[in-house]
Amino acid sequence: MAMVACSAARSSASEIFSASLVIARPFSWYLHTFRWAIDLLEGVSRRMVRALGVRTHAAGHTLAHTSEELQIQIRQARERGLLAPGE
Repeated sequence: MAMVACSAARSSASEIFSASLVIARPFSWYLHTFRWAIDLLEGVSRRMVRALGVRTHAAGHTLAHTSEELQIQIRQARERGLLAPGE
């Protein structure tokens, strides 16, 4: 009985692994093929945002807010009428 369970678990794991490779290979190809375009668009958009006067404090998407900062933003949005009191 234990051998059947181990065999079933092993075959399921190998099917999941092979399915992930089927997805990962084309995605990897896509990234390698279009990396230049992604970098170009990101650079252009970054320069446009800077030209508009918006300054970022962190590189990329790593800027995170603390729970206190989020609470302040929610309170300010409610004061401005952007959020209803129950939202």
